[in-house]
Parts: sequence; C-alpha cells; structure tokens
Amino acid sequence: AMGPSSGGTWGMLSAKQMAPGAQAIFGIVPSAAFNVVGGDIARFVTAPSPVTAVVDVYVINPDGGHGILAKGFKYVDPATLGPAPQIASMDPSEGPTKGGHKSVIIGTGMSAQAWAFFDTTPAVTTKVVDNGASTITPPHGLGAVDVAVTNAAGRTTLAKGAYTYVPPPQVDQVDPGAGPSAGGTFVTITGKHFKLAKDGGKGAKIVFCTSFE
Repeated sequence: AMGPSSGGTWGMLSAKQMAPGAQAIFGIVPSAAFNVVGGDIARFVTAPSPVTAVVDVYVINPDGGHGILAKGFKYVDPATLGPAPQIASMDPSEGPTKGGHKSVIIGTGMSAQAWAFFDTTPAVTTKVVDNGASTITPPHGLGAVDVAVTNAAGRTTLAKGAYTYVPPPQVDQVDPGAGPSAGGTFVTITGKHFKLAKDGGKGAKIVFCTSFE
C-alpha cells in the first residue's frame, strides 16, 4: 500500500485479533483514524509523515498486545502522484439499510485497484467501470453518509453526505384483505416508506405470494 506523505489516505488493513479501540502507527506516526469495522478488517486514515519512505505498520490493542507488518506502507512525495479521484454523483444516491444495493460512484480518476467506503465501512465490492466505480453497499444505519474513494496511488477523495440509507417499506393494511384466486381485485395498500418512480425509473414493486424464499 502507498499514499502521499501529506496524509489523508483511506485504506483497509487486515489483521487477526484486533480489538475495538485498537490503534495503528505508520512508522513513527499514529494514524489520523483507525476503526475496526468487523472481523479482521479495519479502516485507516493516514496522518502526514515527516519523511517519504517505506515504513512498518504497527497495530496496538488497548491491552498492549500488538502486531507488526514490516514495510507495510510507502509514503510518497505528493508531487510525484497523479490526481485524486473526482466524485460527481451517486447513482442511485440512496438505498436500504441492510446494504447489498448496487450504487455507481460517477466520477473520474478511479484506478482498477480503487476502494470505496460508505462512512467508515468499506463497500462489499468495488469495481471500476467506464463512468466511475460500481459498488455494493455495506449495511448501515439510517441517514446520509460520506462516501470516499481511494485509488491505487493512495489518493483519496471524500464526498460529504453523498449517499443516504433509507428505511424499507412498511405495510400496515391491505384493503380488502381477500379476493378471488382468478385475480382482478383492486386493493389499497396502506403503509410507509413507499417509493415513487422518478424519470422513468423503478418505484415500489408489489408482489402477492404465500411466502418469500
């Protein structure tokens, strides 16, 4: 992994037995942010480094237990790196809290090894496409979150509040609640969080069935 000595690189670190509250040190510089996001994966944000060099990366748990990745990160002169990714928009810009939703980060400067983050959690998958990066969203609570993209050179761009996690539809009542098996019954469904189609897109989908598999 690599990034500019000016800091600000968002990345993922894999290590076993990391505990909540663990910290990371790049050479002699503590990371600007470090969050264990699940299992053996953590998100880090590098702080500015006084040197351009390949450094060891240390992960230290609150109890003092630690691990070392020798020569795990390379700080590079920012003047030698290409431009950072640019985020223009999200398509779609909202999706369910359970995650698993496809959303394309529309923009430029996203290399084949790009990583995307929703808040502090990495996307389930990130794949570069012609107009940006196609992602599968991770689970998250309700509300707007920042979206970040890091390219292979360690350049990161952050788009504030670019994606919104919304609640799933809630069905409170179906009236009438019965009808002939031949179909043709007009019904009214009362509830919350139904989504209307916009500009020819897809809105709420209604399915009558005995069970979901």
